[in-house]
Amino acid sequence: MRKGLIPLNKFATKENTVESYVCFQKFIEFLEEKISTDKSIRIHFYQFALDKIKQVPRLTGGIPIAEAQQYDEILELVSCIVFPLIESEETALVGLLNGISPEAFYFTEAFSDLFKSSDIYIKKSELDDDTAKKIHKQIQYDFILQKLYRRHLPDRMEMIRSFFNEETGLYKYYRINIDTRFLDIKLKPGVSLACSDSDIAACLECSEDFSEMEKMLPLDNFIAMGFSIVTLTDITEQQAVEQLSKIVLSIDKENVDKDLLHVTRLLQTIVGSNEYQFGIMPFFTINNRSALLYENFPYSILIKASADAGIPKKTFSRYINHYTSKPGWIEYTPGSKSQLAVKLQQALGKAGIHFYGLAPVYFNDTLVGILETAAPEGVRPFSDIQFSKLVPVMPYISQLLKLSIEKFNISIDRIVKDNFTVIQPSVQWKFNEAAWHYFRSHDVEHKNEPFEKISFKDVYPLYGAVDIRNSTNERNIALRQDLECHLILLITLLEKLSFTGYEEKANEFIAACRQWLKRMEVYVSVEEELHLNDFLFGEVDSFLQTLNDLPFDVVNELKEYYIAIDETTGIAFNRRRQLENSMQVINSVTGKYLDLFKEELQAYYPCYFEKFRTDGIEYDIYIGQSIAPKIPFSIKHLHRLRSLQVQSMAAMAKLTGSLYPTLEYPLQTTQLIFVNTRSIDISFREDEKRFDVEGSYNIRYQVIKKRIDKVNIKDSNERLTQPGKIAIVYFNDSDAAEFAGYINDLQKQNVLKDDLEYLELQELQGVQGLKALRVGVAE
Repeated sequence: MRKGLIPLNKFATKENTVESYVCFQKFIEFLEEKISTDKSIRIHFYQFALDKIKQVPRLTGGIPIAEAQQYDEILELVSCIVFPLIESEETALVGLLNGISPEAFYFTEAFSDLFKSSDIYIKKSELDDDTAKKIHKQIQYDFILQKLYRRHLPDRMEMIRSFFNEETGLYKYYRINIDTRFLDIKLKPGVSLACSDSDIAACLECSEDFSEMEKMLPLDNFIAMGFSIVTLTDITEQQAVEQLSKIVLSIDKENVDKDLLHVTRLLQTIVGSNEYQFGIMPFFTINNRSALLYENFPYSILIKASADAGIPKKTFSRYINHYTSKPGWIEYTPGSKSQLAVKLQQALGKAGIHFYGLAPVYFNDTLVGILETAAPEGVRPFSDIQFSKLVPVMPYISQLLKLSIEKFNISIDRIVKDNFTVIQPSVQWKFNEAAWHYFRSHDVEHKNEPFEKISFKDVYPLYGAVDIRNSTNERNIALRQDLECHLILLITLLEKLSFTGYEEKANEFIAACRQWLKRMEVYVSVEEELHLNDFLFGEVDSFLQTLNDLPFDVVNELKEYYIAIDETTGIAFNRRRQLENSMQVINSVTGKYLDLFKEELQAYYPCYFEKFRTDGIEYDIYIGQSIAPKIPFSIKHLHRLRSLQVQSMAAMAKLTGSLYPTLEYPLQTTQLIFVNTRSIDISFREDEKRFDVEGSYNIRYQVIKKRIDKVNIKDSNERLTQPGKIAIVYFNDSDAAEFAGYINDLQKQNVLKDDLEYLELQELQGVQGLKALRVGVAE
């Protein structure tokens, strides 16, 4: 144990602190009670301590803090009783205080070392000056109210201090707790209080600071006798998590990058070491393909190491695409077996990283990025215990990555909207009025009113989608066919090289090509595609570039090979080009048809029509009185649009079906309609230059739209959407009856087949009770 004087709050002065003296009377009463009630052998120790204290009568009357330090033996006995027994003096952060004056005069070695090695009053304190002063007053008045009125201050603030840890280079956070059970307070001689208990109660209810309390209960009217016990509790992890949550909850999507560095520092604080680096890599996508900020994203360890090592962006993107197809925990240490690509391992080695780990991060079951950790040589790999400390912050990391992705998407969307969006004539009048009101307010009336919100209430949504069937599988088939062509061309070339002095290497590559052909007979995984591309455009290409002194016919064969593998014109990319060309034809034809369909709708009744390009084409239609206030609207207008919607889907199904024999790559389409019974509200989002839904019910409509394209029929693996058919998803039987009427009319015209099905659908996340109609389109 050590003695001395350690102030806990620099704002504690003689003028703003209750006059305090060290006194052991309350402790004596505590020992006497223990001796009379405790039946264990400890009463002998309590009696021994009591006798020692009573031998010094001055200790029951109150002595100055400086004099108290003279009684080493008694202080040692007291500390043995009140300090924690389960901790050693080297670790326990405990001390004795002079009354309620925040000055420790007897304390453990750990307590002393912590305060002496840290300057908590300048830059190390988490409290600003005003807060520190307020906490000091709080301690004083809470003690007075507790002891004299049996009340507590409401909304008491915690006393938290941060200390700089020289060993880790990080901060440690501690909560300061003060136990006043051995402390008493009384009025000074000749002083009386004019306030009643009800006055105190009223003051506690209405006063926002201590000004009224100071008038009623001046601190210099009181005297404190006894001692307090101060303990420091390590709350570093809790405090760091809290700070991280505040960063995420208050983050500005437009300035998300500036907070990423602070986040990685907090992660080091949580694990208790700055030897570990942390990185964050959000997974941005454009049209379902990865979009990496490879050249300028310093917050990812792997990106920086790879870029510094000269790995091309295209190569790195392939690695990321492979990872996103099979996400999971990946760890790398030199010499160990790792799922990390060899080139990435080499890049990490060049960067001086001897341990690297990455974990997938999900937001609502969607992969949004990875959290990385790394360490240099000499630092132990990240342990399970350390990783478990990060579990509480993973929800905030996922939210941060999601916000980063949203920022990226907003930036892309803003570019698209600013450059390509045209306000439709059906809603132009609303924008004109808003612009006029804004002009009148600013330029005529010289007011500073914001741009009014542009919204349409109670509009009915109609949604449809024409999707290319099995586009992902078709891409894989085209890829496999092209790669097989590539390998056969390469084998032919290599067989000629085996007679030119390059026999050994050529035969080695021929064997590898034949192995690849066998592996690709059924399916090409993303991982296989990556490895094969590395082989073709890395190993083989490097070898071919070194060839010289070749016969004339071999030189021509080599030229023909490079012509064949040209991505834009070569035969080795033929099936992929045919697939993309065929998809463009389908989307072009359906897009033009929807433009005509839009004109037909506008001629019937003004509505807002917006289409989206995916692997097929989706569209949203909004119709209602608020869009055309001068034209009377009734429910029959909605029914007419729904009828036209079914007709248009039948026409597009027949149109794309007629294209099938003419396409370079035969593709089929599926047709989907979603029926939303109720009207919704939409408003124009100024930041994104588009209309969007409002309210929880309206948002639910958007959620359902996004999930029904791959829904299965209940209790089966059969997909609802099928080529040559129209699927109509609904909730209410009244909607089914309405659409069945439209279908019946088209069946009479031989537009639709007589095969109408009423189907129940599997439950989706957060969506129950979906049903569907499905009917075939006549050829």
